[in-house]
Amino acid sequence: MRDVPYIEASSYIRTERSLRFLARDARNPWAALVYWLETTEPSRESSFFDATQKFGTLMQLVLPDERPGVFVKRDAVQSVTDFGTVKRLVFKDGSALDVRYAGPRSDLYDEATSQPHDHVCQLVPSKSAAVSRAGNGRLSPERNEP
Repeated sequence: MRDVPYIEASSYIRTERSLRFLARDARNPWAALVYWLETTEPSRESSFFDATQKFGTLMQLVLPDERPGVFVKRDAVQSVTDFGTVKRLVFKDGSALDVRYAGPRSDLYDEATSQPHDHVCQLVPSKSAAVSRAGNGRLSPERNEP
């Protein structure tokens, strides 16, 4: 039988993930839920404060129902749809998040570095400017196709 070589953990290939946003863990308010681009389930950090420091400059935003907000990485935002005081952040992976923000949408992303959409769709808000959620918990805006 051949001996299997020991491989140091530091020699594993690591893939670089890009942050979407941070939120407090409802089960443990000291911890953070970390939402990554291209990943549906969040990871957890034991310290919310340390997580906010670790990921650099973040925008603190309030959710539409005025719950304590999230900390969004501006570079991860592709575009913003304006519904008045509610803005829909569309991230570079196509996921979306509604936030309450009365300022201009240009404050929430960098138009110069955002890539254009692959398709054109018109978002139609409901009366309360909220969006329906699909069974998987992701936002699913209505699409009006020509």
